[in-house]
Amino acid sequence: MHVKQLLAATTLFIAFSHVAVASPFIFYEDETSWYVGVYGNQTNTTIEFDSDIELLDDDADGFAGSIGFNINRYFSVEVGYTDFGSPSSIPFGKSQNDAFSFGILAGYEFFNHLKPYLKLGYVSWDTKDDDGTQVGGTDPMAGAGIAIKLIDNIQLDLRYEYFRFDINNENVVADVDAEIELESTSAGIRYIF
Repeated sequence: MHVKQLLAATTLFIAFSHVAVASPFIFYEDETSWYVGVYGNQTNTTIEFDSDIELLDDDADGFAGSIGFNINRYFSVEVGYTDFGSPSSIPFGKSQNDAFSFGILAGYEFFNHLKPYLKLGYVSWDTKDDDGTQVGGTDPMAGAGIAIKLIDNIQLDLRYEYFRFDINNENVVADVDAEIELESTSAGIRYIF
């Protein structure tokens, strides 16, 4: 290998190493910061009873909001509210599902404008049908997403979140054992301050 080629390769290696390791693109001027987010979502809701009878498999549009705190460049905590919309089902009419959530997000920044992340947390949920039947509970949730820096302090946030609400004898009067599964995809804007 010629000296010029070796010098060029070494220079490129050092330059890219510096960008990738020593000073990765930073979403936040300070490592700690607060953010608020607003989202539009589409949620697929499936209700199954213990005998694997599927009563509902429908999509609905809803909205969500969140307030979060970036602990450092890798971890955040977040509280939020999600309205999953009103999916229709033949036996019950429309159902209204919503939840308050608390989650921990873990992610890593790439190329100064991309931050994929995973989210784990708990939700306090409530569902109500047209006939007035209302149940609720708390269950774990999981999700994944990517935040894309648009300009300083503004990010586009794309998310997928999975929820499974267990309805059993503990949270209803009737002798019922069912699951509500919700798969929510959302797009929204985060403002960092």
